[in-house]
Amino acid sequence: MNRVLTSTNSSFSQGEGRMPTNVSFLQIGDTRPPKSYVIKGLCDVNDSNDYNDFDDVIYQLSDAKHTLIQPIPVRLNYVGGGEWIASFEKANIAMSGDNPEEAKESLAYDIMYAMELFEAEEEALSPNLKQELKVLRQYIQVSEQ
Repeated sequence: MNRVLTSTNSSFSQGEGRMPTNVSFLQIGDTRPPKSYVIKGLCDVNDSNDYNDFDDVIYQLSDAKHTLIQPIPVRLNYVGGGEWIASFEKANIAMSGDNPEEAKESLAYDIMYAMELFEAEEEALSPNLKQELKVLRQYIQVSEQ
């Protein structure tokens, strides 16, 4: 019987540094859906391996006072020990969390906070922070409420 690997699906087991792996195979000439098998045992996940890193986007903010002009690109990096870093690299802002969603949510709140703080203190900002505010204004509009 000839089988072709059609997909893999891995679910990360947080904190253990190991990952169970599900694999789907399709028999050549078979019209039925692929069968899934769980590979017994666990494969090691190397914390320094960056294959866990991925790009995402913030499409909306939870505060009605802040409106997105365009989606915010986010880079998510697994740094080990169950910790993730979400960063908005253009504005030089990053936050951490116990999972990608928590890190992304923390980043969104920090972006809104930075926008408020920078606009309130705009005259006193350093050149670097003025550049960050300029970037933030390309993505967020703050309404008076």
